[in-house]
Amino acid sequence: MGQKLDNAAKTSTPAITNIGLAAMIESAVVAIIGKRRIAAYDAKRPLMEMGLDSLELLELRTLLSQQLEVELSPTFFFERSTPEAITRYFQSQPSASNREIFSPGIAASPKLDATVKPQHENTQSNAVAIIGMGCRFPGKVDSPDAYWEVLQNGIDTIAQIPANRWRMADYLAAGQYGGFIENPEQFDANFFRIAPREANLLDPQQRILLEVTWEALENAGINPQILAGKATGIFVGMFSHDYELLQLKQNQPEDFDTYFATGNAAAMAAGRIAYSLGCQGPAITIDTACSSSLVALHLACNSLRQGESELA
Repeated sequence: MGQKLDNAAKTSTPAITNIGLAAMIESAVVAIIGKRRIAAYDAKRPLMEMGLDSLELLELRTLLSQQLEVELSPTFFFERSTPEAITRYFQSQPSASNREIFSPGIAASPKLDATVKPQHENTQSNAVAIIGMGCRFPGKVDSPDAYWEVLQNGIDTIAQIPANRWRMADYLAAGQYGGFIENPEQFDANFFRIAPREANLLDPQQRILLEVTWEALENAGINPQILAGKATGIFVGMFSHDYELLQLKQNQPEDFDTYFATGNAAAMAAGRIAYSLGCQGPAITIDTACSSSLVALHLACNSLRQGESELA
């Protein structure tokens, strides 16, 4: 953020009256929530209480950024959660001639004196390299190469609900389309030394984690067998419990045993990978909702930089 200060003067909010600014922000919010939820609109009401989810907040941020010709920070709507607070913020900003912010909601860092060494200087000693990847995404994407092809060609991976997932007649309100990965029920339990009964109760998220972890190691050219006893950290971002809820709904009391508990507890996901590979580094499952994977990546990088893990 500090490196972008040179461009700060080029970013300015067009001259808009206070009434016009309030109307513009109201119009933008209403455009996102749509006619179906317009009754929920209130300038003093938090956006998320109006029903806006994280994707819609992103759309609103993009819309306001374009209309006001400013770059809004990702946390802007968490810091100013109501249309009234958003309006008040922009009304309080200095005129374009003396404005020195780069992104609303982000405090500009003071310019560093040439003689002062930055506290977190980006040197080779703390650099982190991504050396291997494994993935599963909608559109039959099961490798980094397949994922790159989707991105490069702009392929739309949204498809009609597969017939073997659920009956569309039971979920008409949710729509007929979505993003679905291929064959989540297929799993080579013997390969990972997991008994058939345990595999049946094992959350597909944990099954896929085992598979993509192995694939990431292969992609990196690392023999998984050499990790036993090594300081390899496992950091997993995970927060949904769909399979657990499905089993609670469909199974009989006698079907539940210890495997149900270990197979569906998110806390076990990282430990299962560590146990499978014999890793001796930290094994942590992080649940911070939508930011779970980002926080997991952050903690993994910190673990590497601090020397806690050799590989993560």
